[in-house]
Amino acid sequence: MGWAYVSWWMALLPLGALVALQWRRRFPALWWVVASALAVSWVADAAALALPLPWRWVPSLLYPIVQALILSRWLLKPGDFWRFAAVLGAVFAVSIIGRGVWEGEDLVRTVAWIGGGVIWWEAKLPSALWWTLAITFGAGWLTWVWHLTDGTVATWYPYQAVRLLGILVFLGGAWQFAAAPTGDA
Repeated sequence: MGWAYVSWWMALLPLGALVALQWRRRFPALWWVVASALAVSWVADAAALALPLPWRWVPSLLYPIVQALILSRWLLKPGDFWRFAAVLGAVFAVSIIGRGVWEGEDLVRTVAWIGGGVIWWEAKLPSALWWTLAITFGAGWLTWVWHLTDGTVATWYPYQAVRLLGILVFLGGAWQFAAAPTGDA
């Protein structure tokens, strides 16, 4: 149970780093958006722990959608954002109604993370943010799918390691940005 709490709380590290480094340099809004999207998994885990056991699947199914919506809201034009939101809503509905709850997780994460990945792949992001998203949601999706096929701790740890790597890239980029004289790191 101890490592589960580490992986839960590490989702707050990007927000904490921005708060701690704010004294050094003011971060552009996009840094806060990415940090907030990464923190969504912390909120989902907290909600799951507060819910009765039969309902803990709800936050797990919702949080990839919320992450994709937070990020795409900042990277897409309003019309494109609402179309993407509609696709995510439809995938969520299909996952619950047509495929069942547990089988729907792979579809939701695939559309949210890979669909979102297509959006931020082409966005003009600072390198650290681009790599954070590519690692967290691209490689994260691959390790999540692997975990779904196995469902053991042996596949859960690599997924968490990928999440941690994405967070460490974010933290390194934030430190670099804060230390840069012009702030364009």
